[in-house]
Amino acid sequence: MASHECALHLVVARHAEDLRWLHHLPWLPSRCTFIYTTNSSARGHSHFAVPNTGREALCYLSHVRRVINGEVAPAKLTAFIQAQPHCAWNADGDPLCAKEVSGELRGFNAESVEARGGFVLLGSGIPREFTSGVVPEVRPCYLRDWSRMSQLPHDGALELYSALEGRGIFTPGAQFVIARSVLTNLGGTLRSWLLRAEEGMRQPGLMDSAIVGYGGESCCNDARHTCFPWLLERLWAPLFFLNGLLGAGGAASAGEEHAAWRSPSILATTLLNRTTRHGMQYQLRLPMSVQLRWIERQYTHLHLACKKVEAALPRMSAMQRGRVMKSLAFKAGFVQPPDDELYKQRAHLAECLNERLRNPDWLGIGACGEKPQQHANPGQVVDASSSDAPSLEQSLRHVRRIARASVAAGESAHELDVDDKARVTRLILPTEIAAVVPSASGALAAPKTYVDDWPAAVCEIMRAASKGCAADVR
Repeated sequence: MASHECALHLVVARHAEDLRWLHHLPWLPSRCTFIYTTNSSARGHSHFAVPNTGREALCYLSHVRRVINGEVAPAKLTAFIQAQPHCAWNADGDPLCAKEVSGELRGFNAESVEARGGFVLLGSGIPREFTSGVVPEVRPCYLRDWSRMSQLPHDGALELYSALEGRGIFTPGAQFVIARSVLTNLGGTLRSWLLRAEEGMRQPGLMDSAIVGYGGESCCNDARHTCFPWLLERLWAPLFFLNGLLGAGGAASAGEEHAAWRSPSILATTLLNRTTRHGMQYQLRLPMSVQLRWIERQYTHLHLACKKVEAALPRMSAMQRGRVMKSLAFKAGFVQPPDDELYKQRAHLAECLNERLRNPDWLGIGACGEKPQQHANPGQVVDASSSDAPSLEQSLRHVRRIARASVAAGESAHELDVDDKARVTRLILPTEIAAVVPSASGALAAPKTYVDDWPAAVCEIMRAASKGCAADVR
């Protein structure tokens, strides 16, 4: 099959992992798989042997070199992944991580990746700072290998490396997607950096990188060690982000490299002045990659808010209880959050409940997620909660049901498929709260979802993934 017939290239870095999960991707029959393996006896048109001296970084760069040399014409998107995919809850690979990565790849399209500079990170894990895991005694070795691959003068190498430390992010396991436009238009400087790093990991005499105790914190301990794999794990995102900042392929015009690539000072200034770590996270992570973390945050905070309500209910009057429980009725419609909302740290529904709990006598804007009913006299709010307040027993039962459903969603959302994650995402943002959430994407056009029994609706979604979700809690 010619490469351009493939909708997606999967570049898989393999040591000795089970690859059967790759055979269960029926949703993408036009994918092409390139398996770079440390098994020297590997055979087949899609299997390529590499020395076990550079972990996944050497596998990835072996493929990049083949693209640069014209041996592979890249598809619209190329995904670089581990044979045992990494994800938020297991950095060493897990069957559920393969399910997550499969779901992400299913939802990707070239346009969304291109819109973010042609490079995006895979996985739901929260990116770490560049310096995370780099102990002080190992930093000189990272800088040494950076100087080797960049071939910059000492001062220039140090200045740019410091900027990369200051702005860079990475995800353990280094999994990402690159658009064809980036792979086929790498500027000469970045291309030479990557090729020298690959060459550095192929040097004779390097120790097998699978040796126990040989890792990113010990890559300085032996002359047969190299820090390139762990350095590159941290460099993929900031270097390709910088590539995007300077234009498609890092070129000022077709075939011409941007002049900034020839000045480490300009590159460092560009990184420091034109981005932040948060900005890089937003740019390099598609909404589907952060959706899981958003679900976990929203439902976990809602669970904690419900536990506070449960503790406070016995001390409330009937009128106070009625006002607080009105906010837990969840009778308003729910909507899909705007994409940019997924990147924020707010938990709007939990915050609203906590606000009501701090002052249960406050009439304010009414129940969470609902517009207040008003008299003809502006500012006078109708409060029906004093006459039809539920009993303490009824209130406690309802709060416990919500808490049980929330904790199940927060703890087990990672086991849901793409469609069920979307369903549980919709059930946490009430319409009226969404209406005041600032969004760069504009007005919410999604239809409202109404439920008669919120805990039961959440548990219906979660039951297959969590045995602890029961809507009939007493």
